[in-house]
Amino acid sequence: MTTLHENTTACPGCGAGVLNDDIYKCYGCYWVGCENCGFDSNGDCTVCADEEEAWDAFDDARMQIDSIDHSGDDNDVRAALKGLVEYMEQWKEKVECGEDSILCRSDGRAYDSWQIMDDCGDTVKSEAKWCLERAKALQDGSVSST
Repeated sequence: MTTLHENTTACPGCGAGVLNDDIYKCYGCYWVGCENCGFDSNGDCTVCADEEEAWDAFDDARMQIDSIDHSGDDNDVRAALKGLVEYMEQWKEKVECGEDSILCRSDGRAYDSWQIMDDCGDTVKSEAKWCLERAKALQDGSVSST
């Protein structure tokens, strides 16, 4: 007869002792783990869901900045806001293309794309937040647009 101990293993994601049947692999992001560290009770990957939500927030931030009414702004501010939108588009493309050493303005550090994609969307959300704050600062004149 098999004992419970023989049917358990350390989760590769968090190290918790779990039943062998409770280890899941995501074929979207390749995360391997259990309900404690990346999968819900149905075995659905929450890592992919977090990343998708982060990219949705990033795209929303880009669209929000792109739709700012520039009528009262001078040419330098308009150009800086347009440049910020272009930066966001290029940043996302670099991450999705798997580039290395991608500068994140939110913390001033460079990361490889796999590092950005391996943190459940935290870096993507931070970059979106930084861009929104930068756009607001450009509009209110608290930072230089040049």
